[in-house]
Formats: sequence, C-alpha cells, structure tokens
Amino acid sequence: MSALVLMLPLMVSAQSPQLMNYQGVARDNGGNILANQNIGLEIAIRQTAPNGTIVFSETHAATTNTFGLFTVIIGGGTPQVATLSAIDWASGPYFTEVSLDATGGTNYVSLGTSQLVSVPYALYAETSGTAGQTGPTGADGVNGENGATGPTGADGVAGATGADGVNGATGPTGADGLTGPTGPTGLTLNAGPVFIAPVELTTIDNVGWTTVDVSAYVPVGTTAVILDARAQENENDVTAVVRRNGDTHSGYYLIRVRSEGNFDDVGLVNQVTCPVDENRIFEYQSGNFDNFSIRIIGYY
Repeated sequence: MSALVLMLPLMVSAQSPQLMNYQGVARDNGGNILANQNIGLEIAIRQTAPNGTIVFSETHAATTNTFGLFTVIIGGGTPQVATLSAIDWASGPYFTEVSLDATGGTNYVSLGTSQLVSVPYALYAETSGTAGQTGPTGADGVNGENGATGPTGADGVAGATGADGVNGATGPTGADGLTGPTGPTGLTLNAGPVFIAPVELTTIDNVGWTTVDVSAYVPVGTTAVILDARAQENENDVTAVVRRNGDTHSGYYLIRVRSEGNFDDVGLVNQVTCPVDENRIFEYQSGNFDNFSIRIIGYY
C-alpha cells in the first residue's frame, strides 16, 4: 500500500500552535486510489537521519475522499512518543516517517521518510528570539500524481449528415405463398331488377338444407331472386343462409333476419339476391330461431 503525501505546516506567529497540517493521497500497491475508505496512520519524526532516533510519534484514524485524499494535523493525533512541543528544533535535521494501514487498523507499513525543511522550523522561532535572514528559495519539489479526471463536458454540436451509403444487393425472391380459396362466383345480371308484390314463403327452423321452389312466382329465364326475411321471435341480428340449389362448395349468401318488426319496412340491409338454377329452386338453412318467414320481393 502506498500514499502520495503533501505536508502543509502552519506558519508560526507570536503564539504559534504546536501543530502542522499533513495531507496525502492513499493508493494501493497497484497505484489505484483508495477512495472513501477508513485508513490508519502513524506519523513519526526522526532526528539527524532518516533512520535516526524517533523523538515524536502519534497515530491517526482518517477517511479518504472520492479522490483518495486525506488530511491530518501532526500534533493533534494520539501520542505514542513525546509531544510535538518537546522537540528541540535547533538540533536538527529532522525527518518525517509516515506509516499506513489501509484497512483502518494498526498494522502499519512504512511509506518512507522525507526531510523537514524551512517552514516547519518556524516553530523554533517561537522561543529563539529574533529570526535570522531568509534563506534562498529551495528547488521545486517533484510534481505530484495527476488528480482524478474531471467530469465530461457537454456534447458538441452535431456534425452534418453524411452522404447516403451504397444500396445493398437485392435479396432473393421469397417463395410464393399458398393460394387462397376461390371466392363465390358473382351474379351476372343483364338487366335491372323486377320487383313484384311480396310473396311470403312459410319456412321453419332447419339446421339442414331445405329446398324452396319459386317457379310459380318468377318467369322462365330468371337467374336470381331478391329475398328478405323476418323471425317470429325476439332475436336481434340473426341470419339465415341461402344458396343456389345443390351448390355445395361456393355461393353461400347470408340474409339478415329482422325480428318482430314491420315486415313491409324492407331496407337494403335486410335484402339478399340469391341465384337460382334453371328450375328456379334455391335452398335455405337456419338454426337460430323456432320459425321465420322468407319473402320473394323481386327477381332478375
């Protein structure tokens, strides 16, 4: 485990506190930031050399922020050896050693030592009397690690639409679908309809096909008869089925059956034109009501 550290000691005034700010960035052995994590620190000050006698040490419990940054105050931790105010700063040089437990415990691992220079010795000025002349400016320190990447900026303006690409090759023609069933043959009507006085053909409910002979009511050569129907009970929107005599596979016609209404009030919605054979016979079938009547009202 490692930490990049930056020490920020307090300047001394007439009543300088015996404290120094210490700031660093905690990382693991792979260089990854330890973000938002509790860590344990031990800070020691050694005299004369990096491995010299420890004249002060203390421990701290700290928490890193999103960027792995932590801040502690030397002199404000839990004392282990002496106190910061007991150090004779005139008897330097002094070196700071930082040890870290990345789990927040006390199994500290030393991160190395660095020499205290210039500003920390201002603590000595509190008891030394008149300060000496200002020394030359020290060399720039090594640049710290790059900080975390800032948030992504807003999207830029969309660029112009590119030219259309080349059309792809035409895919193979699919197989033909199945042929649908043949629809009913339409009526061939050469002349307009002839309407007659309505002739009621009394019928009864029948789930099988029943023939109806209309030859007595229409002339030879008639190709179709115009029908309407009425049920003898209260049922709405029911239908009967009619067809040309013997037409077993196509040509079914539905006639809407009015229930308990004015039988003479015939609208187009209640009419159906049913083809007839040369004998002028058609068939009907219905299983929706007890009995009903079909009327022939015209022919073609």
